[in-house]
Amino acid sequence: MTVDQRHSPAGLSFYTEKHNPFLCELAVKSVKEFFPLKKERTLILRSADKDTMAENKHFARIYRILFALIGWFGVIGHFIDGIITRPAHWTIFQQIWNFFSFFTIQTNLLVVLWLTAAILLRNHDEDSRILSPKVRGALTLYITITFLVYALLLDRLWNPTGLPLVFTTISHYITRLAFILDWLLFEKKQTYQWRYLLNWLIYPLGYFVYTQIYGGITGNYLYPFLDRPVIGWGGLILRVVGLSLVFLALGSAYIAINRRFVLPTRKQHS
Repeated sequence: MTVDQRHSPAGLSFYTEKHNPFLCELAVKSVKEFFPLKKERTLILRSADKDTMAENKHFARIYRILFALIGWFGVIGHFIDGIITRPAHWTIFQQIWNFFSFFTIQTNLLVVLWLTAAILLRNHDEDSRILSPKVRGALTLYITITFLVYALLLDRLWNPTGLPLVFTTISHYITRLAFILDWLLFEKKQTYQWRYLLNWLIYPLGYFVYTQIYGGITGNYLYPFLDRPVIGWGGLILRVVGLSLVFLALGSAYIAINRRFVLPTRKQHS
């Protein structure tokens, strides 16, 4: 008998039985413990995978509770501060309408609503439409665009202090970065489809139309780069096309990342 044969359970059984029968049963049992059968290894791996999934879900829940609370604090704080500091000639209705007309407020509100839904529906995430990859990807795209536009174009236009600075930092930076990180950590991989791109573009295009309607009624076009009386129709169309291309490019990047590179932190189901 070769050395390799002696190292197998059957080989050890024959070898030990021949030289010392009393060690036969103990030897075979020991080898099986160190070299479990294929079926046993599969069960061990499945058990470990379930433990990892449970740990990830627990961490995801704590993470989302924390940033949902922070996000709600930022949105509600902004809302109350806006009511208090609104122009003297504005009614409360005008302030509320203006507040919820901003893309930045809408996307932040959608994000904290999603985080809240993810907490409350954690045991039904496979059946919930709001937690579906299409909706999750759309919100991640919108909040990323909002983050980039504010950081690159709008941040320098005003300098809040005191509590408004706290609300601004939460809404424009902390909540957005936390949601993007949530996507990187917990989104299911290989669930996105390229056809999502056109669906994701509906809301931004609808918002561009809304700004012109709102601006035509109130004279306030919300964002300098969408102020048609100042930039003209040509400038407006150019900016809308440019922003739409940015949405398409970033949306394509998110889909590509999800299909190939999202961290496999837990077992995924497409």
